[in-house]
Amino acid sequence: MSGQRSISTTNGKVFVRMGKVEISEESGLLMNVPKGERCVVDLENQGEVKIVVEAGAVLEINELYDEGERKVSVRISCERDAVVKRKVISLCAGGSFSVGCDLNGEGAEFGSEEVRFSAGAVHAENKIEILHNASETKSRVEVREALRGSSRSFTHGRVRIGKEIKNANTFLSAHALLLDEDARARAIPALEIESADVQAGHAASVSTVDQDQLFYLMSRGLSRTTAEKEIVKGFLGESEKMNNFIEGKWQEATMLNE
Repeated sequence: MSGQRSISTTNGKVFVRMGKVEISEESGLLMNVPKGERCVVDLENQGEVKIVVEAGAVLEINELYDEGERKVSVRISCERDAVVKRKVISLCAGGSFSVGCDLNGEGAEFGSEEVRFSAGAVHAENKIEILHNASETKSRVEVREALRGSSRSFTHGRVRIGKEIKNANTFLSAHALLLDEDARARAIPALEIESADVQAGHAASVSTVDQDQLFYLMSRGLSRTTAEKEIVKGFLGESEKMNNFIEGKWQEATMLNE
């Protein structure tokens, strides 16, 4: 498959924006990015996905999950000098979400940025696993989520670097913003490092809205509801799709919490 093309799958849609990628469906969605190819692919509401990125290939993958319960499993294999840039937007999607990446070739890189907004009684469990199976590999994973109502989130990240691996670099972070008393979040980033010749770090936080920041915005004429909304948008980043969702759903989320 090459050029721009959209196909419907059992669970959702796949849109190839650029490049050549081989796509098939068996027990789930299978994708193969050929050697040296550069591809941009959008996935909507997929279930089980397995991706192989061959040597020297670059894959930019954008995942969107709408409201509803889902069971999502994405597994990516990167060969020598392959690069994966992943972005995830979750719009009140609950259920189980798992992503794994096997960095199997020297020079392989994996980057993932996930932004999530939950409201009402949405419950989500997020699992992240990165295996550095070769030297000179890099990974960076960032998760940011905001929770309203009685929504729940549990994020568990695991990065493993074996003792024979040299000059690997990894960073894993997960941050949650609680907007209501009944909202709950837990984030556990875990590093399993057996080699001394690596750079590795992690960060995690669960916090509430900064009252000083809220007061500042209200002193500039914003209502409390609008000020809180702008803080959430700033926390989750500059995604137009996420911002539009928050604008459209904010009043609904407020009513669910009442």
